[in-house]
Amino acid sequence: MVVKDEADAAPAVSRPRAQSVCAKQLRILFFSSSNDPIVIVAVSPHDPGLEPGPLRRTHQHALGCFVEHHPHHLVPAIERGISFGSMIRAVGHIDPAVRHPIVEVDGKVVLKDRHVPVGAVPHPHNPAENPQGDKSKMPYATTDDGVRLYYEETGKGRPLILVHEFAGDLRSFEPQLRHFGKRYRVIAFNARGFPPSDVPESPESYSQARAADDILSVLDHIAEKKAHIVGLSMGGFATLHFGLRHHDRALSLCVGGCGYGAELETRETFRSEADTIANFIRSSGMQAFSERYAYGPTRVQFENKDPRGFAEFKQILSEHSAVGSANTQAGVQKERPSLYSLVEEMKKMTVPTLVISGDEDWPCLLPGILMKQSIPSAALSIIPNAGHAINIEEPDEYNRIVGEFLSQVDSGRWPMRDPRAISKSITGIKP
Repeated sequence: MVVKDEADAAPAVSRPRAQSVCAKQLRILFFSSSNDPIVIVAVSPHDPGLEPGPLRRTHQHALGCFVEHHPHHLVPAIERGISFGSMIRAVGHIDPAVRHPIVEVDGKVVLKDRHVPVGAVPHPHNPAENPQGDKSKMPYATTDDGVRLYYEETGKGRPLILVHEFAGDLRSFEPQLRHFGKRYRVIAFNARGFPPSDVPESPESYSQARAADDILSVLDHIAEKKAHIVGLSMGGFATLHFGLRHHDRALSLCVGGCGYGAELETRETFRSEADTIANFIRSSGMQAFSERYAYGPTRVQFENKDPRGFAEFKQILSEHSAVGSANTQAGVQKERPSLYSLVEEMKKMTVPTLVISGDEDWPCLLPGILMKQSIPSAALSIIPNAGHAINIEEPDEYNRIVGEFLSQVDSGRWPMRDPRAISKSITGIKP
């Protein structure tokens, strides 16, 4: 949430009488779709201070007791041991457009919006900046077929666009927004079908070509000629296809976790599973779907390493639109072409490209080698003991590898493959 200064952080609201006896007070302010304030108040008479980190049990109890609005939404979201950041995101589903509430400790603002520069964009749910509740003031890029794509940005410098996976959204790139925002103008957007981006009702509005062209719409909207494009999984496919369709607009391509359904012998299995997923989402909803999909064979690695991060990932997945997610499976995931049918096109690519995957992201290993062999400007990097969601499962290693790639590209030192490296001979000495 954007605030101009601490005095503008929150309008006056009535507070529960019990707060007056407490030494410390945590106050978290959201705004609902109707522009009504939603205030969560947590108090503790014992703790000398309150820092972002594990939310103490006294605060958790208070969260259940001091909710002024919509307690039926908030109380079930609070669990013992949930992190400060996760708690904020867990209750953020009240309004999909609200991602970063104002947080106060004893009346002092301690957390503001982390992405959009303060004062840069009027926030649609801050009455001080947007008294009419006009959602048109939210940051959107509009595609050529009229779909609005919500985005956030941070930092200054060369533009870098982050393209999320099916099970995530722009929140999944929080570690990258913070890291690369120190050096780049970083933009993360929600794909069509992922609120607060528009959710077209028809599956025909979703396709692999559309996903690639939506990146172009964001690039045009921010008025940049070129950008580094970094994508994961569904976003990795979109990044690759952006390079194939709009190579003259890419500074570089980082194609992460790309390969699901690409191998010809498993293609029909993947397409069948896409149908099953879409039907399950339509019949059972996102909460039930997230409880199954989050535990796939290339995601359990994340749960084993980082249960708290995994819980946050699963929560984000459960908040997605059922219509948008089902249509994305039917129109994008199921219908995208196999990478093995794109070899001749990939051989013509010259945009600096990094292909990156986890070594336990099984469906991406052989397709990763294929892209490495086919794209003359490609490098292949494999993160050890890692599954699919590498940017949040291993954020430090992912950021290091991608950062080194971007630095080489920016310095003009990224190489094309030496033609002598391609030979039918194994040693270079033929019999």
